[in-house]
Amino acid sequence: MRAAGIDSKSTPPAPPFAAHGAAYETVSQIGRASDLVVIGTVSESRVGDVIGEGPEDSFPTRILHTTVTIEKMLRGSPSKEIIVATDELAYQGPGIEDWRKPKHRVLLFLSESLEGERAYIPVEFAYPQAVYFIVGQRIEMTVGGDVMGLSERIASLTVPELRDRVGPDADS
Repeated sequence: MRAAGIDSKSTPPAPPFAAHGAAYETVSQIGRASDLVVIGTVSESRVGDVIGEGPEDSFPTRILHTTVTIEKMLRGSPSKEIIVATDELAYQGPGIEDWRKPKHRVLLFLSESLEGERAYIPVEFAYPQAVYFIVGQRIEMTVGGDVMGLSERIASLTVPELRDRVGPDADS
C-alpha cells in the first residue's frame, strides 16, 4: 500500500535512525566544526547511561560508550584513547554494519560532550556525516548518504587528502 501523493519508486526508504543535528555542506565546514577528527580502532563498546522515565519504563534510551584507541589525530589535541557516546539505536538497521564493534577502524568527526568525562559525540549530532570506516587508505560510509552529499564526497577522498582538508591550517 502506498501513501497518497508519494511515489514509492522515486522516494528513498526512511533511515532506521534519525537524529537532530547539524548538516554540513563541505569537508572544511565539518572539519572546522569538529573538536577532534581522528582515525582509530574501536576497543570496546558498553552501555554507559540509561535514560528512562522511571523503573516502569520498558523502553529506556541507552547510551553506548565506545572506546576508541587513537591511531592518527587529524585535528585536535593528541590523546591515546577517547570515549564516544552515541544512542544505542544509532548506526543500526538493515544493511548497516555497526561501527562500534571491536577491531573496526574508523574515522570520526567529534564534538566534546557536555556531560564531561572527556567523552565526545558525533560532531553536533550529525550522525550520518560524522562516522566512517577506514579500510587501508580508503574511507567508506557507515550509513547511506546524507541530503547534502557530504558523506559521498568524504568517502571519495583518501586519508591523506582528507588530512589536508581538515588539518588545523585548512581553510578550503
